Amino acid sequence: MKTSKLYISSLVLVVFSCLQLSAQTKSTTYLEQIWLGYFNQTRFSNKWGMWADLHLRTKEDFFNDLSTGIIRLGLTYYLNDDTKLTVGYAYVNQFPADNHKNISQPEHRPWQQVQWHSKFPNLRLMQWFRLEERFRRKILNDDELADGYSFNYRFRYNFFAQFPLSKRKFQANTLSFK
Repeated sequence: MKTSKLYISSLVLVVFSCLQLSAQTKSTTYLEQIWLGYFNQTRFSNKWGMWADLHLRTKEDFFNDLSTGIIRLGLTYYLNDDTKLTVGYAYVNQFPADNHKNISQPEHRPWQQVQWHSKFPNLRLMQWFRLEERFRRKILNDDELADGYSFNYRFRYNFFAQFPLSKRKFQANTLSFK
């Protein structure tokens, strides 16, 4: 009994010591953006396919002030109809921004992904985990790129659910909620 009280007291002490007791000021920025995207997965054979997606993102001025352009391609291997592995490359262009006003910043992203589908009578699920290695060109000033690249990686998880809205369930040309 004494040990559990000591354990609980220690745990409470650790939790409270980790909390910040100072107030923080919050600054909020409001931006209006448009993100356009095209996504495609094409199967060539029983085991092979292709992943492609294209993106164009704008900043404050909607169509006149571009933010980011992305071209992402990948080769997909189908373990079975519900599980696939993809390896690919993405080229990202960060259009001129505050820290590089007159030049674009290129970024190279090799990536790997595992995607799987789960099918139930009234539900379809799709999930994927993606690892991206990001090589962003260094910036010297508003007008010049520096030599070399900075590196980081990003781990992503995507969850997609689809529910049928008709008695015909998931047959072709039926309405569903995604």
